[in-house]
Amino acid sequence: RVEALRALGGRCKGGAFALVLDAIGHWSGPQVMWAAPTSVPGELVALHARLGEGLQALGYATESRAFRPHVTLARKVRRIADPGPLAPLTWPVREIALVESRPGSAPMYRPVARWVLG
Repeated sequence: RVEALRALGGRCKGGAFALVLDAIGHWSGPQVMWAAPTSVPGELVALHARLGEGLQALGYATESRAFRPHVTLARKVRRIADPGPLAPLTWPVREIALVESRPGSAPMYRPVARWVLG
């Protein structure tokens, strides 16, 4: 099914955009500390929708929770003190990637395919 996913990535890519990470938080259930945008760029919302539709067409179940883009900063964080405001960090997003995750004592990630955003 990797080839079908590669083809989907090539069909779904869109324009480049900037992601401004300006919020920091914590999910207690999975014990994850994260940084996220308070405003999600339209290009990212559209990319997420195209990929989700394509995955469903391939027979994959997609997430039913609301899309909440974030960057994981740390795992196994039981709680955080009030981190205060996060100085905005602008991340230029110029490509997307299909990444293989291999579990273990430390997860390992390997890019399988990449697509440059226009």
